[in-house]
Amino acid sequence: MTIRDAKQGENLIAKEMVEGGYLKKGEMIVFDRYYVDFKLWKLIDSKESSFVTRTKKNTNYVIVKENEVKEP
Repeated sequence: MTIRDAKQGENLIAKEMVEGGYLKKGEMIVFDRYYVDFKLWKLIDSKESSFVTRTKKNTNYVIVKENEVKEP
């Protein structure tokens, strides 16, 4: 876990973690305040890891597929 003040962009920290080998295969990285960085997202995906992020309210998107979530 890395916690920093709000002055430093989370994408920079994430890039350091991914490129430094701290994010392992199958792990997930979570961003709270984060801007779209498709290159970083592709890098995370190439490590066979995943991410969760909150987007800006004005983000334009299109749903291309929905999956049903089954109760455990």
